[in-house]
Amino acid sequence: MNSFTDAICNLASALMAHENYPDAVGMFELFTADVDDDASAFFCLGECYGKVGNDAAARDALKRGLELDSENDQARLNLGNILVKMKDPVSGILEYKKAISLNPSNIAAHKNFAFTLAEEGELDLAVESLKRVLELDSRDEEALMYKQELERMIAAKQKLQDDIAAAKVVAASPGATVNALARLGQLLNADDQVEEAAEAFKRALGLQPGHPKLTVMLEECERELARSRPVTLDAEGGGGGGGGGGGDGIADGNSKFFREENSPADNQTPQSASQNPDKQEQGAFGMFGNKKKGRRRDSLNKKGSSKVAIAASD
Repeated sequence: MNSFTDAICNLASALMAHENYPDAVGMFELFTADVDDDASAFFCLGECYGKVGNDAAARDALKRGLELDSENDQARLNLGNILVKMKDPVSGILEYKKAISLNPSNIAAHKNFAFTLAEEGELDLAVESLKRVLELDSRDEEALMYKQELERMIAAKQKLQDDIAAAKVVAASPGATVNALARLGQLLNADDQVEEAAEAFKRALGLQPGHPKLTVMLEECERELARSRPVTLDAEGGGGGGGGGGGDGIADGNSKFFREENSPADNQTPQSASQNPDKQEQGAFGMFGNKKKGRRRDSLNKKGSSKVAIAASD
């Protein structure tokens, strides 16, 4: 670097340190336009972009930095946060896994990995990741509370499965009553088995035609099924290609947690705010602090608990 680019770098770092992210973005853009092989500068630029809400630019800057330095766990964490924010949780999860592989002691990566897995319905894997957090820091109250909540959800889901299995036995008996079939339908609906729930309600209505509550519940199931059906096009329009995505690639289906030795110290220069211990704890975008609200959902909560009122009456 010449004296001019060195001065730009120092100014950008100072602006970032004082949390003047809009001006820091401009300085880092100017610096990286002249010096395009400085990974730390791209990491800082990505961090600043994230702070001002330019997520796409943050993603691109972090990816460019990782092309130059692929073993920076903090940058992997920051990229994961941005990808999740951009509604690409599968890619975010993969970045968290890479961050954990590079640095198994990165608590923020474990926590964000757990929160995102839970949001995607992978509750058991999320609990395992939170256990690792507590091994690293037994005083982490947020991790402990969330782990306990997920364990309650897992237990509730298991109870719902047990209740469904028992209700199926009763409903399959020759003398199955309207109430037994209604209960099975409600339990299946609580487990998001909407098509099976509709069949149970239809059987119950076969025994007691016109029952108002059963009719309403069947209609609700049919509306839900209609909403979930893919839109089909005619032969000329071609298929809708409904696909892809989903759980494809989430944590590759196992609960293996990375136990490699810690990676060498970050290669970032002092211009990066990520070297601040407080920022290192949270990740550049402080994702896990934002996950305390709104990430306590599971399909069980959509429909209610497994305590189901008997809908049919004599």
